[in-house]
Amino acid sequence: MPSSPTCSSRVFATAAARARSTSPRSHPRLCLLVVLAAFGLGAPACGPHRTGAAPADAVATGSPELGTAGAGATAPPGSTSGSGAASARPSATAAAASSTAKGGSKDKIVFDESSPYGRVYVVDYPDRRCLQFSDGGEQSCMDLKDPPHVVHEYVRFMTVGLLFAKSGPRTLMVGLGGGSLVRTLLPHDPGMHLDVVELNPMVVDVAQKFFAIEPSDRLVIHVGDGREFIKKATTRWDLILLDAYGDDYIPFPLTTVEFVRSVAERLEPDGAVVSNVWYRNDKIFRAMIRTFHEVFPNIYVFKGIKSVNGIVVATRVSPAPSCSAIKDKARASAKTYGFNFDFTEAPGQCATLSAYKLSDVPVIEDAKEEVFKSLGAL
Repeated sequence: MPSSPTCSSRVFATAAARARSTSPRSHPRLCLLVVLAAFGLGAPACGPHRTGAAPADAVATGSPELGTAGAGATAPPGSTSGSGAASARPSATAAAASSTAKGGSKDKIVFDESSPYGRVYVVDYPDRRCLQFSDGGEQSCMDLKDPPHVVHEYVRFMTVGLLFAKSGPRTLMVGLGGGSLVRTLLPHDPGMHLDVVELNPMVVDVAQKFFAIEPSDRLVIHVGDGREFIKKATTRWDLILLDAYGDDYIPFPLTTVEFVRSVAERLEPDGAVVSNVWYRNDKIFRAMIRTFHEVFPNIYVFKGIKSVNGIVVATRVSPAPSCSAIKDKARASAKTYGFNFDFTEAPGQCATLSAYKLSDVPVIEDAKEEVFKSLGAL
């Protein structure tokens, strides 16, 4: 519903004044507000909207972003990583402004802060709470009425890693985001111990204050660079989960064969690495598969059905289980884990290396970033 001329004028004047002194790249909301106001559309600034502050009943703590899972590379503002999003959406501000323009939306931005890597939003939609970054993709979501419900397909698919590890695995996860994987895994495997590495301490604050993530004797959160953490670690894990790639950006240091080798050094011989990767750029996707295969003999791929997330699992066990055996194990263990989703869904998408041509894509190396860039945009 169009806003009143008075409201539109006020939004335009306020937004324009702020835009003159603020970089549009770091404040995408301002450009949107100016455009909306110019056409007489409603915008959040006409209502009880907060900028740079948490809601009254929450403590504002921070702003996560792009390198949130630790690459070592400083990503450009506006890029993202941390919890791999399952689907792209308009930015939090755009969603709120658009729905306000339509009139009657209950979407609400409850957290909005900037960080060296761009802005971060926590947005309450009618059915879920989402962590979103400047690019607008949903990095992580929690069902407000049923928190244990798994909102995103990629989170369900990443649980396939349990089929490759022993029961109660000591697990490392690179990238916290809103903690969807944490909330999914820990309650359903009582023996699991989970170490999480998160580059941006503000991500940790947001996850705890808005997404019910609580450190415990089974969940230890480490603030630091993911690659460096693994390089310096002396622990070996049974399961390593890599969820550090963003909606439109991959931290290059987390893609290379050198990184994969360091991961392999910290993995138990019978363990597994599970990586969440976008497959919309086929060359990048296949190059990453080839890079993992340079280190691990066994590669399995589980492509999302409703998303463009591809879950890559790498192991060194011999003999390697077949996709058929993996599906059978999923059916047999579904009741044991007791997930509130179909645990056989991801295994049903199982494919091995034979399904992929790799001869025309490179092994990604630290010293050849230009080769990686030549593969195109994510």
